[in-house]
Amino acid sequence: RLIPEAPHDPVSVLVADFRNRTGDPALDGTLEPTLKRALEGASFISAYDRLEIRRTLGVPPPETLDLTSARELAVNQGVGVVLSGSVARLGSGFELVGEAVEALSGEVIVTARERASGEARALEAAAKLATKVRAALGDDASESAQMFAMTSLSATSLDVVRHYAAAQEAASNGQFEEARQSA
Repeated sequence: RLIPEAPHDPVSVLVADFRNRTGDPALDGTLEPTLKRALEGASFISAYDRLEIRRTLGVPPPETLDLTSARELAVNQGVGVVLSGSVARLGSGFELVGEAVEALSGEVIVTARERASGEARALEAAAKLATKVRAALGDDASESAQMFAMTSLSATSLDVVRHYAAAQEAASNGQFEEARQSA
């Protein structure tokens, strides 16, 4: 007889702003929405990025949402995990490094690295990085199944994600005219 698998305990993740060490402004604020959506592909994960903090948690995000301020916010809001990281140039491409830590203790759950051959592959690399974080948090779906589910996430261009993120942030700050222009 088959015994149904027990549901996974819920996990909440705050995605901090990834440090952009590339000098390319197209990567400012574009990886975080992709990471958030990719993490939420696991039914037991609720993820928040700077845009969701105000809307869902009801608090304004700090101007700088680095690991320190993200951990403080996460602890105050009852969010269990913080994902922070950076993107840097690596030859003609990029390297993304992400680190998931327990918000309260600061204990590292996983450090993951992904490489992108160019700007057009940066979102795909972010989605792959998210699969490693999801696995460390207990997602037992195979990486290929996760990536298949996230294909539409990584197929989006950086420009589209950048405009979307700018519009969402302006709207969450009550700047509706700016939001309309960014959309």
